[in-house]
Amino acid sequence: MINSSVKLLFIISAIFIPILVIDSILQFIKYPSNNERVMLLSGGEFNSKEIGIRHFSRNSELKQAAIYDNEIEYFYKFKTDESGFRITYDCDIKNPNSIIAIAGDSFTEGQGSSLVWVSKIQNTLCKKKYKTINTAMAGYSIIGMSKSLKYAKNKLSASHAIVAITSGDILRVDVEMISNDECSVYVSRTNRGGDSATWWHLPPDLGYEEIVNFSQTKFKYGLKEVFRNAKIKIKKQFSYFETKNWNNEKINSNIKAMNDISSLFGPKKTYLIILPTKLDKGLEVNPYKKNLFAKQLNIFLKKINKDIKVFDLRSCPLDKKHFHLKDAHPNEMGQKLISECAQAIFKI
Repeated sequence: MINSSVKLLFIISAIFIPILVIDSILQFIKYPSNNERVMLLSGGEFNSKEIGIRHFSRNSELKQAAIYDNEIEYFYKFKTDESGFRITYDCDIKNPNSIIAIAGDSFTEGQGSSLVWVSKIQNTLCKKKYKTINTAMAGYSIIGMSKSLKYAKNKLSASHAIVAITSGDILRVDVEMISNDECSVYVSRTNRGGDSATWWHLPPDLGYEEIVNFSQTKFKYGLKEVFRNAKIKIKKQFSYFETKNWNNEKINSNIKAMNDISSLFGPKKTYLIILPTKLDKGLEVNPYKKNLFAKQLNIFLKKINKDIKVFDLRSCPLDKKHFHLKDAHPNEMGQKLISECAQAIFKI
């Protein structure tokens, strides 16, 4: 009996001691480091629970930052309105001709930039006495955009809708967001910061060096992260396999959402804009993904209401200097160029 216990203890030690040693070494050398982004938010929260759609803290001034490899990729301030949407243009009209609601993902919210491409359109419309509301939020699928536009229609009396998408939006699912003292996070199995898309709540009034130091506390290293990264890669492979067949639940749900928007506002009062991404401009080298997204987008466009006016800005001449180096979003130069491309063709 004693010999059996000793053998079992030896086997357990032989298995777990090397694992603990390897994990300690990986922790010490800070591996894996995959240019993982740390998103930071200060001055408020980001959730979808209070009014049923994604929004920031209302009537607030927030700061947003992204850290890659202990360097600040971007850091900027913005203000929110009474609904918690980012104010991308302030049009002071008491009796507008009508109200136009804008929906989109992080490109149209303006993540990564103090300038937002849609503000130039908002300025033009303001001069024509049309008020605009930008409901765009990071990570939105068209399903999420549809929810925000329904809110804008019913609660804010919007009469027209501008929907700005990137090709990947038509394959996204709709995910709720929650907030706590530590972070704002996509709802997941655990609802813990870092287990799904996360905006860590940054303490106020920190300097650049302090922000970087704070972000370092959010990086995770060791064997657990090695397995987590492997799991994410496997999931991505399954996701690509899934989307080879256009008749899948994701794209059908987003097609339905786009048609719901056109039914709500009327197809002739609904405008769809397709924005250029790094993938579209050849700055993200993944031919399979690019071809897949293009194929799915063509299917999407064929199945939405034919009276929706579509503007394709993917030919807008953005290049490397118009995007952040490690982040996928346009920088201020990119946002400005997109606004010029949109202004040149978009007439209401």
